Amino acid sequence: MFSLYIGMLFLTVPATPYQFTCAKLKLFQSGYLTYATHLDTIATQGLQHCSRECLYHTNCDSVNFDTTSGQCELNRYKSSTSLSNIIPGSIYINKRNMNPAIAGPCSGVVCQENYKCVPLINGTKCALVDCGLLPNDKVKYNGTVIGSKATVYYLFGHNPKEFICKNNGTWVTLPSGWW
Repeated sequence: MFSLYIGMLFLTVPATPYQFTCAKLKLFQSGYLTYATHLDTIATQGLQHCSRECLYHTNCDSVNFDTTSGQCELNRYKSSTSLSNIIPGSIYINKRNMNPAIAGPCSGVVCQENYKCVPLINGTKCALVDCGLLPNDKVKYNGTVIGSKATVYYLFGHNPKEFICKNNGTWVTLPSGWW
């Protein structure tokens, strides 16, 4: 079982593959997954927590939620128009289908790219949490948030280069053989 907050309605539904529609609006798709570049993978307390984290991040456009483990993948992009990657026990949600109210004090807060809204006791703040994408299309990321690593692959026999996302929001080259 997992819970889903929709407007003023709070639903508890079984965590089995299905498609849920409300007023002909597809809110999420169970059993589907997008292979977009992930910002981060985090452990969550449920689907609502996973969605809230996406709403906090300016670079998050969708999530993959694993109903078995509670793992939440924050995705940099929305899925393509056809979701064909069927993964039992996973739920894909596009950010535009998330209720902004679950972001609490961060609802309506606009942070700049690569930042995240952080709720505080007396309001909110925007914190730098992401390095964005490297200017190369041959990159393998394990995420793009601070502390993440990326490998850039080059053509013509050049060795790949490893990068790490630093606290200042920039990618820095790691010495050869670092990881």
